[in-house]
Amino acid sequence: MQYDVDFLIIGSGIGGLTLALNVAGTGQVAIVTKKEAIETNTNYAQGGIASVLSKYDSFDLHVQDTLAAGRLKIRVYTMNHDIMTESLVEARIKTGFGSPHLRIGPIKIFADGGMSNRTAAVSQPYLTPPHGTGLKIQSREALIEAVKRYHALGYQIAIHAQGDAGISDTLDAFEAVLGPQSGNPLRHRIEHGCVWLCRRSE
Repeated sequence: MQYDVDFLIIGSGIGGLTLALNVAGTGQVAIVTKKEAIETNTNYAQGGIASVLSKYDSFDLHVQDTLAAGRLKIRVYTMNHDIMTESLVEARIKTGFGSPHLRIGPIKIFADGGMSNRTAAVSQPYLTPPHGTGLKIQSREALIEAVKRYHALGYQIAIHAQGDAGISDTLDAFEAVLGPQSGNPLRHRIEHGCVWLCRRSE
């Protein structure tokens, strides 16, 4: 089948469609696309799938286009490792800063390891190899000082603690800034909290 047109436009993205609209009043227009009309880089870009291929382009422009189209569905609430947070502190960027799509969350501190490889800090030795009582990433005193610092700066704090010894140090650190009873206004929290002793959690 043969078609006679004045303008043949390859691609149904925003560039091709804009050109088609601009020349439609001066002649017949045909648009050639790969599969379907919506199968375009423009459509993918609005959903967050895109790449920067030109010096005249930038990641920021892609973000702005996606936001303007109302197609960005991703929501990110960051957890910021305490050994990499100095740039946040220096810039005075705190928990809650950001947009509905990307928001700064808590400072994450590690009190101990994990249960799966028996490095969570426990008060009684493991019954299986390598036995021992796990691993504390930092001392109780260092953990308390870190919590005091970030609490004073206004950050929410999330502490990775799985074993009862790690949880015990974590509760001591939170109590150092909150007192024995508190509304916990910054919503400090324990991540995972696998092995608890009832006397510590009451």
